[in-house]
Amino acid sequence: TQAAAEGWHFVEWQSETVTVTDNTFVMPEGNVTVTAVFEKDETPEPTPEPGDVITTLLKDVYDKAVAQDYSNLIDSAKAYYENALAQAEAILDNPSAYTQEQVEEATDQLFIAVAMLDWVKGDPAMLQLLVERGDQMMANADKYVETNWQQLVGALDAAKKTLADASDSMQYEMDKVSEVLLEAILAQRYKADKSILEGLLAEAETVDTTGASEVAVATFRTALATARAVMADATLSVDDQAKVDEAAAALKAAMDGLTAGGAPETTDKPEASEKPESTDKPQATEKPAEKPAQTGDSAQLMLYVAALGAAVVA
Repeated sequence: TQAAAEGWHFVEWQSETVTVTDNTFVMPEGNVTVTAVFEKDETPEPTPEPGDVITTLLKDVYDKAVAQDYSNLIDSAKAYYENALAQAEAILDNPSAYTQEQVEEATDQLFIAVAMLDWVKGDPAMLQLLVERGDQMMANADKYVETNWQQLVGALDAAKKTLADASDSMQYEMDKVSEVLLEAILAQRYKADKSILEGLLAEAETVDTTGASEVAVATFRTALATARAVMADATLSVDDQAKVDEAAAALKAAMDGLTAGGAPETTDKPEASEKPESTDKPQATEKPAEKPAQTGDSAQLMLYVAALGAAVVA
């Protein structure tokens, strides 16, 4: 091996003409070159020792921070703020027990805490109101078409999670979730009222077409098939009420056409001028009072939000 100077250590032998194995080699006869490779020893960084430190900036930031009202910060920001104040107080009370690096780190944490002073808790009142409306709709899920229903399910779930974490949620977070939930609420549609059509279909199933003309029978069968398809269509909402009413009117006219030609009536068929007894659902021409405004209608949307806001104040 080769002796190394102080602060250096031997690494290996290197040569282009001699084979070196495990840093040993056989020197051949003749002129050859073998080079010793050295590396400088690593010197560990000295550990800072507590002693004289400069706390002027820390004291200035602390005086500003401790004078602020941070009581309404979200929970996580408030905890950070209080921890930064406590650390600064500990250093200022006994600076000789800390290094300058620790003082600077505490100063940085206090700067960050002061920057969090606008991280205040949001007001969950509007979000709470929207969640209550969403829950009402969920309780009456059978009254709504399935189209866009999962949009409401997802938005309501997210809103409830935000409410559960309200003490650690800022206003913009609550506003964002509220907007998504409101859009989901407004996207829902009541099912079309099919009570009259349902009654006519029940009546049509008992109709005897014997003696009616071929044209009348064909018209009846077409109207019956259409009515059945409309009745089975679960996607029809109040926006499609006209389609349901048209199917009911066509079926009623076709049934009347059978008897007008002299075909016998069934024993349980009501008079042509009579309408089947309706259920307790609203009539086909009536739209439920609770129908939400269509998404995109800003005027109605603002009225809806205003109504929700008034309910909160009340």
